[in-house]
Amino acid sequence: MKRREPTDKQVQRETALTWAKRAIRYRKRAERECGEKQCEWWRRFDDARHEALEHAALVGDRGKMVARVQAMVDVSRKEQVRR
Repeated sequence: MKRREPTDKQVQRETALTWAKRAIRYRKRAERECGEKQCEWWRRFDDARHEALEHAALVGDRGKMVARVQAMVDVSRKEQVRR
C-alpha cells in the first residue's frame, strides 16, 4: 500500500503547532531569566510566535487555525500571570 503524502494544509497546520509550542517554551524560559539572556529568550519567543501565526494563516481555514494558535499562546501567558 502506498503511503499518502500530507497535504500542504496538513503540513502548515503541523508546522504552526510546532512553532506555537516552541513559543510557549521560549516565553516560559524568558520569564525565568534576567538581563541579556532574558532579552534573547523574548526575541526567540517573538520569532516563534510570528512563525506559528504565519503558518497558521497559510492553512486557509478562514482564521480558525490562527485563532487556535493565538489561544494556545495566550492561555499559557494567562497561566503565568496567575502564578
